[in-house]
Amino acid sequence: MTYIILFLVGIFAYIVSTLAGGGGALLLLPVVGFYLSPVVVAPVVNLGNMIGRPVRLYLFWKDIQWNIVLYYVPSAILGSIIGGLIFVQLNADWIQVLLGIFLISTVFQYRFGKKKVSF
Repeated sequence: MTYIILFLVGIFAYIVSTLAGGGGALLLLPVVGFYLSPVVVAPVVNLGNMIGRPVRLYLFWKDIQWNIVLYYVPSAILGSIIGGLIFVQLNADWIQVLLGIFLISTVFQYRFGKKKVSF
């Protein structure tokens, strides 16, 4: 039953992420953390993203502006390496606390829905 729930939530997160342009992983984090161990949250969410990205690439191939991709890829690779190193050093409990603080702070960034864009 756990796998069925995770599968359905994963499909929902994929649809939301595709329509909104991202954020599906934030929907998956608490659900995966609840049903599985916090230690496996990152690998499970990243596996889902790894499967979902090629599908989006195929669906939106004609709409991609490749000149922007050329500027984005080097910094994305560097950022992912630095983020991975930081993630390995942090305790899983602190990651949950930091994620919770970030999610709560978004309410204040948007001034309880009165502000359209935070930055």
